[in-house]
Amino acid sequence: MSRRRGLVKRRTQVKNEISAVLHRNLKGRCPASDPFGHKGRAWIAEQDLPVDEQITVNAGLRQLDFRGGELAQIDGVVAQQVLDDPDVHRLMTIPGIDVVTATTLVAVIGDIHWFSTARHLVGYLGLHPTIRPSGSGPARHGRLSKEGSAAARHARKLAVLAWHLLIRGEDYAFQSPSLVRRKLRALERQAGAPRAKSGPNADPVWTTTQEDAEKHIALQAEIAY
Repeated sequence: MSRRRGLVKRRTQVKNEISAVLHRNLKGRCPASDPFGHKGRAWIAEQDLPVDEQITVNAGLRQLDFRGGELAQIDGVVAQQVLDDPDVHRLMTIPGIDVVTATTLVAVIGDIHWFSTARHLVGYLGLHPTIRPSGSGPARHGRLSKEGSAAARHARKLAVLAWHLLIRGEDYAFQSPSLVRRKLRALERQAGAPRAKSGPNADPVWTTTQEDAEKHIALQAEIAY
């Protein structure tokens, strides 16, 4: 997981470098929703850039391809290792929790000190708050900067919820079954499972109508609770 985190961090840096080249050459905003997806890359290829800047962009795109392949390989290894892990499956019943987050939670959930667990998860939520030493007592472990405090609170809630589910051996009470099936199917695909067969007798993992209905039921149950 540390290796994966490092790859994601470096990939983000490369994307920022490419975006900076386009910005300083006044190329405007990419019309594609994902600037580094298929359509976004086609748009980048159409841009007329100075030779040195074009070299930087081309090198960055090659790095993205390489790191994307490394990430896919690591995700496959992780998926194979946790495919039959009941704890990972249990945490994936929480909406918004994928296999990467679930695996991270399982790895750190043994630390009952919620603050340190929250700090560990903040990086996976995309923020890296500054930690400053301060005071004694509960504050002796450091103080989160303002920009990271919201993420830390969210991470702590996830850690507490995950801990309770694991020690009780329970799935999340307000889960969406079709969404969970979709996430588990994605886990199987990452682990190397073949694609499902299509055709008139196909059994879809989920449907939009079914998922919307389940979300509505779960929302009503949460409100009632």
